[in-house]
Amino acid sequence: MRRHDHSMLPPAPAATLKFKSPNACNICHNDRDAQWADTWVRKWYPRDYQAPVLHRGSLIEAARSEDWTKPKDHKEKQIL
Repeated sequence: MRRHDHSMLPPAPAATLKFKSPNACNICHNDRDAQWADTWVRKWYPRDYQAPVLHRGSLIEAARSEDWTKPKDHKEKQIL
C-alpha cells in the first residue's frame, strides 16, 4: 500500500468491503479476505471507529460522481 499523504488511520477493512480500497490487515494476512479482517476489527474494537472513514469515503464517492445531494448517512451538526 503506497501512501501519498501523511495520514495514519487505523486499518479499515469496512472501507475495502464498501469501496474496494486496500487495508493494512489484508496486506499481511493475504490468505484472508476483508470480511475476515472486518469481523476481527469489530470484535477487538466495539466502538465503530470505521464509521467516520466510511462517511468520508461516501462523500468522496458522491463528489467523484458529481452527486451534490446529501448522503443518506449525513447527520446535521448543530452549532450552539
